[in-house]
Amino acid sequence: MAGRLLVFGDVHGFLLPLNLLLDHLKPDPSDTVIFLGDYIDRGPHSKQVLQRLIKLKFETDLHSLVGNHDLMFLESIHLKRFNSDWLLFGGLQTLESFGVDVSNPDFQLIEQPILDFYQSECSRYWENENHIFVHAGVDPDLPMDSQTDKLLFWDKLKLDFPGHYSGKKVICGHTRQTSGVPLNLENLLCVDTNVYGGGWLTCCELNSMEYWQANQAGDFRQANIRPGS
Repeated sequence: MAGRLLVFGDVHGFLLPLNLLLDHLKPDPSDTVIFLGDYIDRGPHSKQVLQRLIKLKFETDLHSLVGNHDLMFLESIHLKRFNSDWLLFGGLQTLESFGVDVSNPDFQLIEQPILDFYQSECSRYWENENHIFVHAGVDPDLPMDSQTDKLLFWDKLKLDFPGHYSGKKVICGHTRQTSGVPLNLENLLCVDTNVYGGGWLTCCELNSMEYWQANQAGDFRQANIRPGS
C-alpha cells in the first residue's frame, strides 16, 4: 500500500513543534515527506532543526527545498560576510544556535554535514504526478526548469493565481497565513501558518487533505482542509 504524502510548512528554527508533529506522525520509509524550505531564522533552534532533518532523510523518502532564508544563510557562509538584512530577519538567532559570534565569527562552527545537506539534499523545487512543490511561487506559464529565483524563493502569493499550465496543484509556503489555517485555492495550497509569529507549524497529508499543527507553546491540533478555505 502506498504511503502518505506529507508536506511541512516553514519551520523557522522552532524545534518543539517540529518534533511534536514528527513524533505524532512517525513517518517511515513508505511515506514521502516534503519540506518547503526556511528551516532556519527567527526561532532559537535552527541548528537543531537542520540536524533533525539530516536524521529524517534516513527514516523516510525525504524531499527538502531551499527557502529564501536558507539562501541568505548560505550566502553569508560562502562569502564569510553577514548580510545585514539577513541578521535583522532572523540571522542572529540562527548564528546563536551555532554558537557563532557576529563580532568575531568562526565559520567552522557551521558543521560540514549541515552544508552537505543543503548542497546535496535540497532543491529549488520538486514535483510529482499531481503536485508542484515550491517555497514561494511560480510563473503559471513557464516550465519548472525555467522559473526564476525571484519567483521560487521571494515573491508573495497572489490570490488570483490562475494555476500552473501543467494542471498540477502548486504547494507552497513563504506567504504567512496569519489566520493559522492553510490557504486552499483551486490550484494552490499554502501551508505556512506563521509559526514564528505566534501561529502554527503545519503538516498536511495531500492524499486525505488532513492536517496537523503544533505551536511554540507545545499545543497540538488537527483538522481537514476545506475546499476553498
